[in-house]
Amino acid sequence: MQTKKNIYWILFALIAALFFRTFLISVHKIPTVSMAPTFWPGDYIMSSQVAYGLHFPWSKDTYFKSAPGQNDLIVFQFTSQKAASKSSSQYVKRIVAIEGDEIEMREGHLILNGQPCSYKQQDQALSVESFQIFEEVCAGSKRDIVLSKQKNQGELDSMPKIKIPVGEVFVLGDNRGTSDDSRNLGTVSTDQIASKVSSIWLSYGSTQDFISGPNQIRWNRILTKPR
Repeated sequence: MQTKKNIYWILFALIAALFFRTFLISVHKIPTVSMAPTFWPGDYIMSSQVAYGLHFPWSKDTYFKSAPGQNDLIVFQFTSQKAASKSSSQYVKRIVAIEGDEIEMREGHLILNGQPCSYKQQDQALSVESFQIFEEVCAGSKRDIVLSKQKNQGELDSMPKIKIPVGEVFVLGDNRGTSDDSRNLGTVSTDQIASKVSSIWLSYGSTQDFISGPNQIRWNRILTKPR
């Protein structure tokens, strides 16, 4: 009798885990440095599939729908023709502008709705001297980003003013000099957003910085919430 009860509990746990994994929570491994210093290669991130609404595969409807916001970290797919040649099927980037916003970039610095974002150099040194970490503040949102000390990087460095269409968002990688994002692949439809990143649940890789160093479990990053 006890054995049968244990089997029921195991089956219930498996079904519950499958439900959570399919409809509520997704897990992704960060493969590159394009989102550094927020995410390092070897970070495993958890993201909520219901942050912007509840959707079931057998239905076209979305329940409890909400709009993504500036500074949200999202998992999504690019659908533009420019992205068709890229090997990645899913991307993790940061929303820096939403529908109706006007955004431009001059020499690596953002201008959002006519207001220049501010940049403060951080003390943390990187193993590659040509890169530096800055705190970027845009419309009250703060994040740490990596900028190259080299200028004139073309579309990664400067961009004319554009207005974000309805139902679209503009995304950037936090490591601005090494990221494929809306600067070269276009805006992202909100329909293509799969989930919103909530935390780092496991981290294994370089312990010096996100560029080099011995690979170990990075205990200080586990169960942290990115900003």
